[in-house]
Amino acid sequence: DTRYAVFTGDGYFSEDREPTLYVFDVLGISTYATTTSSGAQKFSFQQNDKNKGKLIAKISVQSDCGCKGIANRQSLSPPAVVDIDGDEIADIVYAGDYRGNLYRFDLRKADPSQWKATKIFAAGQLDRQGYPSQPITTAPVVYRLNETGSQYVVMFGTGSDIFQDDLTAGDYRLNTSQQTLYGIYDDLNKDGEQLTPVTRADLLKQTMTVRSGNFKGETRQVVMMSDQHMTPSYKGWYIDLTNAPGERIVQQGKVTGHSAFFTTRVYSGRLGPGIIYAKACSNPVTAGSYGYLLGINPRTGGRLKRSMVNLNKLIDQYDKSKSKDFISGFKLAGVPSQLSYSIVGQTSVTNRSGQFKSGWENLDLKTYIKDKHYDEGHLFLTSNKGEYYVISAIQPNYIRVKKLNSRIVF
Repeated sequence: DTRYAVFTGDGYFSEDREPTLYVFDVLGISTYATTTSSGAQKFSFQQNDKNKGKLIAKISVQSDCGCKGIANRQSLSPPAVVDIDGDEIADIVYAGDYRGNLYRFDLRKADPSQWKATKIFAAGQLDRQGYPSQPITTAPVVYRLNETGSQYVVMFGTGSDIFQDDLTAGDYRLNTSQQTLYGIYDDLNKDGEQLTPVTRADLLKQTMTVRSGNFKGETRQVVMMSDQHMTPSYKGWYIDLTNAPGERIVQQGKVTGHSAFFTTRVYSGRLGPGIIYAKACSNPVTAGSYGYLLGINPRTGGRLKRSMVNLNKLIDQYDKSKSKDFISGFKLAGVPSQLSYSIVGQTSVTNRSGQFKSGWENLDLKTYIKDKHYDEGHLFLTSNKGEYYVISAIQPNYIRVKKLNSRIVF
């Protein structure tokens, strides 16, 4: 009995007072599969309107927050749903919470009452005022690490701009708590009871620096990413967001090819009391605010294998130089939008939303391009300053970023 379902968290100010995943029947249609005498599968469908909108499962996670005044913020962030075997049936769900915890929800049992949640990572601690220092408010993006689909890296950034105190830290000063981009390894062969939550000490540290330059007449700040070597002793990686004070990630990342992309936001200036409930037509937060586009290797959190050639047609020096100063991102003039994904020339793509399995690569073989063990497509990005960008994946880790003008867009 396979049913069409929607997965959602409980929402802020929920009465649950603990992170909760809800699974609802969305269509009231059940799919049944039977095997014929010849071994072929035969599918049948049954409409049952009584099931439409019915709760299939409610999975709650015991909260250990103890946070000051934010019990009603202990909701689940948007979930990422993963089909590990390609049968179009949800197997695993990943989601974080405002406290900075990351959970795995295992749905591989046929009986929903046996579905269970396990905390696999804790991002931040409490700050000096008793508030979570690294809230997770976006859906993770998941990348498959091996051919069998049993090992994944779950990537997400921390930060929030939902509440007043997310943006200000007393006297309306900008909240500059350190936020981080994480990639957490998860081996699905290990049952939740066998797992010990990963800590920051278990992760490989990558760093980034910002440089300015005049490229063909255009001054642009670009991001250089480190490329520290990943070893089996690490259980993932992390990158502290250090491009500017208060930098945070409040939008879901996306995977295309064998590259992951995230946008950050930097709110600037002295903020007034009308941030959340401003009556003015323009949001005072966005004045002077901006962000960055970051491209990373999802396996290590380090730089891409190829330099991200940005707006000025910089020469890709991958084959010409051993320099590690490859461009891994750049600053936008305005606040970036959500990254949007578009499929290119494939009949079967498993990464439509940047949440499902993303293909694998064997570095000893040259078959991954021919066999299309990766997702190929375009990412689109805009900002509130009227910028338009398209990020293209021609082949794994061969990324190009192009700035579009209004004539091309419209």
